[in-house]
Amino acid sequence: PAVSAARALSTARLPPRSADGLNDGVLRHELVRLIGLDGKNRGVVAAREALEAARGENADLLEAKADAQPPVWRITPRTPRQARPTPTLAPGAKGARGGGGGGA
Repeated sequence: PAVSAARALSTARLPPRSADGLNDGVLRHELVRLIGLDGKNRGVVAAREALEAARGENADLLEAKADAQPPVWRITPRTPRQARPTPTLAPGAKGARGGGGGGA
């Protein structure tokens, strides 16, 4: 219980993971090359420092060049994230393909 509480506290400070690649994975690197909102190279910084810089500008981080050494991450304007609606089927529908039966 004490360990899980400490883990919850430490992860609460990080930006949420997202399906669109923003903020994902920056902490798997020790150092990253950071590009600011203005497009200027901010140099090589610690990954946590890159997260803090993005958070300080109310922005997101996006991995721009994964195969570079160190990888390049860009601070990008935060965009509103909308929940994707869950697809639902109409009553009596046969499935996503729409095949409801024979035709002709």
